[in-house]
Amino acid sequence: MMQFIPFSMDDNHRAFLKKREERTPGQFTEKRIHLSSRLPYWLQAVTPRVFYVIEKSWNFYPVTITEYTCSFLPKFRVEIYTKFEDNNGSSENTFNVHEEEYQQVAIDSIDIAYDEVTAKHYKEDEDPRFFKSIKTGRGPLTEGWRITDKPMMCSYKLVHSSFEVWGFQ
Repeated sequence: MMQFIPFSMDDNHRAFLKKREERTPGQFTEKRIHLSSRLPYWLQAVTPRVFYVIEKSWNFYPVTITEYTCSFLPKFRVEIYTKFEDNNGSSENTFNVHEEEYQQVAIDSIDIAYDEVTAKHYKEDEDPRFFKSIKTGRGPLTEGWRITDKPMMCSYKLVHSSFEVWGFQ
């Protein structure tokens, strides 16, 4: 998956450093997201009362690795590799995946300005087609912005998932 963002990696890195109080080369976080009470009643009946998802994240800007596992399904795993690059999505195989595996990769390009948004989630004051930043003077994003606008940063994501439960594969 590729997500195009209309600012440079330097802008993003400055914002990242500004938010961090300690300036270590990398940062590890672990979160437990408790889901028991948020499940439908029929699903609560078959899951343990202590049901949570564990999110582990390693941030070594410009690379991030995020891993999700589940307390109820120990063989369930989703891994998301993220890499930021100063380009408009022109890098081919940015994660250096083996050629055989790369043939199976589905590439999904996300356009933050012109992809469809459901009415439920749409807010005109947040629409990049109409928003202009007072601070940077960037925007609004016009048709073809991914080719013409500068600076440009692309967030590449590679997602691996595995679900090894007998009877469900």
